[in-house]
Amino acid sequence: MASRWPFGAKREQLSGQALARIKARFEAQHDENDAPLLTFSQLAWTLFSLAGWDCKQFKHMTLLSDAAFCRIKNDVDWNWSFLSVVSICVGLRADISTAELLLKAAGFSFGTSRKRIIYSFLFTDPDLIGRGIIDCNAFLLAMEAPLLGGAA
Repeated sequence: MASRWPFGAKREQLSGQALARIKARFEAQHDENDAPLLTFSQLAWTLFSLAGWDCKQFKHMTLLSDAAFCRIKNDVDWNWSFLSVVSICVGLRADISTAELLLKAAGFSFGTSRKRIIYSFLFTDPDLIGRGIIDCNAFLLAMEAPLLGGAA
């Protein structure tokens, strides 16, 4: 049975077989059992190790405390704030995909609100990509948004 969609396109209703194919494609692309999921701390620690970071570099690059570094190093189950996670992403000079992955691991996303999109702009604007936390905070200050860094 055909139905009329808002833009004039006629679409057939999905059959049971079509729904089964779509479900199978989704499951193949989003299989939760493909690899073990890493906690935010485990993922961040892996990236710190690849970057060769120690506590001093962490504090310098993120403006976060040494306590935050220890929580990540020891994989402490911590209720990270959105701003702390973004601070870590900026410190790592993460690309948008890595930033989204870290945010997701911590239970966040950039979302669609203007307040959150401002932070995603740090990873998508050509003049901000790869900038340090001081430059990113200058942009956030100009946008009257909360700054990165501080106590975790």
